[in-house]
Amino acid sequence: MYRSNQLMLVWATVDFGAETDLPESAEFLPLPDRDSLSDTERAVLDDLVERDRLKFEKIPSLAKYEHQVAPMLTALLQSPRLAKLWTDFGDFFTVAEARGTFRNRERALADIALLGELSTTAWTQAGHVHAAVAEGITPTDVKSILDGDLDTLAPADRQLVDYARLAARAELGREAFGALVERLGVKGAVEYTGYVTYKCALQLTLAAVWQIQGLVEEPALLQDVLQSHLDGAEAVDDARVQTGWVPGRPTE
Repeated sequence: MYRSNQLMLVWATVDFGAETDLPESAEFLPLPDRDSLSDTERAVLDDLVERDRLKFEKIPSLAKYEHQVAPMLTALLQSPRLAKLWTDFGDFFTVAEARGTFRNRERALADIALLGELSTTAWTQAGHVHAAVAEGITPTDVKSILDGDLDTLAPADRQLVDYARLAARAELGREAFGALVERLGVKGAVEYTGYVTYKCALQLTLAAVWQIQGLVEEPALLQDVLQSHLDGAEAVDDARVQTGWVPGRPTE
């Protein structure tokens, strides 16, 4: 059922300065046997592997590595159409700025706000810190959000952090939604709410598919990456890698 794979964790961590071998417990699910799939499923599998390769090649820190399918996809591609549902959903929100509904930086604020709300992988947490800094959120503000010291944030940032956490806790009210409508419009506010709830489900799914493949937690990784940014020692990738790989991306 499984195959052993001692890949470097570069695809999972976006190469946070350390080439760490996967733990011995890690056994990625192999991609499904093509003969077991329908013609439609084979086409979907091929499209999603190509999409994953494009994303991989857009990340500068991965340029020295040969593409390997990302850990989440090795699990989800057991059912190609399920994998496509997840990736289409993600692609829709990834290009929200290009569509004019909410900015990448606003999306990144929700990502950081949700880190303390739901269980997910340490690698995912660290990746969100890296992406948030790339989108212009200061490492100090990231730390404040993670520490719960929200009074230090700019009011516009505090609004989105509070909103994301209320949505994740199923505690949203008309007042908070109305304030977001004033900022983003009805369509933007509904899409932003949808992004938060999608992200909640995605975090749980990421944790599950990593766990079933034997990928253990690295609890210190989040703080290590954040401290590296606070110290100015971590390179910041061009934020455009966050969206430039999405197929059919709208022209900005």
